[in-house]
Amino acid sequence: LAVLLRRSAGDSFRQVGKLKFFTSQVVGNTLGMVRWRAGKLKNDREFLSLMAEALQPGDILLEKTPFILTDKTIPGHFGHAAIYVGTTEQLRAIGALELPLVKEHLARIGSGQVVLEALRGGVVLNTLEHFMNIDDVAVLRPHRLPPEAVRDSISLALSNFGKRYDFNFDVNTTETIVCSELVYAAYPQIDFVTKQVFTSFTIAPDDIAKQAAGHPADPLELTLFAHDGRLAYRKGEEGAGIALYRKLLGLEEGQAW
Repeated sequence: LAVLLRRSAGDSFRQVGKLKFFTSQVVGNTLGMVRWRAGKLKNDREFLSLMAEALQPGDILLEKTPFILTDKTIPGHFGHAAIYVGTTEQLRAIGALELPLVKEHLARIGSGQVVLEALRGGVVLNTLEHFMNIDDVAVLRPHRLPPEAVRDSISLALSNFGKRYDFNFDVNTTETIVCSELVYAAYPQIDFVTKQVFTSFTIAPDDIAKQAAGHPADPLELTLFAHDGRLAYRKGEEGAGIALYRKLLGLEEGQAW
């Protein structure tokens, strides 16, 4: 009887998981087509140039697209996460050009496809210009990791290229992957917080963002931040940018994550 009960419970969880995957896929694909304008940073050549100069291989990109209906279904402020792989020159500078997975994608990287992201069609490499159809962007840097660890993380990230999108949003799966899970998988050195939702353990983009809240022990560092189409913070500059970033994440001044 106990075996039958366990088997029945397992079957029930699998059915719930399949239903969740199918529902999320249908809803996500449908809502994702509903958008009423372009991003405020789209075709902003000045900010694109600033981004290109500031980015380093392994940087984490978080974005906000309040003009797309799917953005309204994602908890928190940020709605998407990606990883900046780096240009050919940048990868050469950190000794990553000979990594097998970098060599495999060198033609794409050389053509400007330097942003790795999990979209509804799967995990792809896109240009930075393509990525910038957004209103907000935050650049987070794993500033405590040595160069060899960053190289390992770039390889881990690229190992997910071509995988299908995870409409179950489950960080414990490896055959499918969602945007924030891509960051989670690439940086096992960082103790990201996950939450259980139904049968899955998930991580939201804001859970990543809160690892760069400005505390000395944070594993990530905010190096660049734009809000509502305007530069709000750049590393080394004083100002209200960090406070705004924390406010958008729902963190009070002085509150630890």
